[in-house]
Amino acid sequence: MARIKSAENAKDPATGRPLPHGVNCRGLRQHRAWKLLNGQRIIRTFDTARLARAWLEETSVKVREGRHIDVRALDGLVLRTLIERYRDECLAHRDADRTGHIPALLRDPIADLKLSRLTVPEVRGFRDRQGKDLAPATVVKRLNLLASILNHAMSEWDVPLTLNPASGRMIKRPTGADRKRNRRLVEDAPEGPTPPTATNTTEASEYERLLAAVTSESHPDDVWFVRWAIEQATRLGHVDKRSIRSA
Repeated sequence: MARIKSAENAKDPATGRPLPHGVNCRGLRQHRAWKLLNGQRIIRTFDTARLARAWLEETSVKVREGRHIDVRALDGLVLRTLIERYRDECLAHRDADRTGHIPALLRDPIADLKLSRLTVPEVRGFRDRQGKDLAPATVVKRLNLLASILNHAMSEWDVPLTLNPASGRMIKRPTGADRKRNRRLVEDAPEGPTPPTATNTTEASEYERLLAAVTSESHPDDVWFVRWAIEQATRLGHVDKRSIRSA
């Protein structure tokens, strides 16, 4: 025999109006909605009766149209599991992400959320926490990495997320992340820079200040490595500095 709602559970405490079949109030901020699907109840709990009623109506429409996806599996999955799996399976060649950005994701409280609780406001909170101490470009990289993890989980691991709450369409990226550099190491004269000294660094160019800083270190011969690297447009990862010294 079906359970009958009590008089208190059958009304919306905010408005006093009767709740629809499939929604009841179980206490403060405990409004439960349920829908029978394939002989099993799908149950969700919401803070307000309005949200519970909206979920019930939306789910009913999806069931009628054959668009409903059973997301109960999301209750048993934690975001941390996806991050670690993505790290182990997809980032073997990306050391910067494995050693920098992935540990940062795992340290944040968002990593311990069930996927059923992973919403746009939760990702927004992650963005704002990261933005307190980090440059906008770093925050954008971590948001994009999180979005990539969720996209991969949806397309390759059949995780039944209905949307990606970290995507650029859902979460605004911090401003200022795409600022271009405006400092260039340019010599002032065709014949080369003025020899750097302790007295002329104030008026020296960026190029001269760099050479002066290198010359003042404990390895003054490094100035030749710096000159060579600039002329060759060499990045840090392209050359082993120790091999240049030993040459």
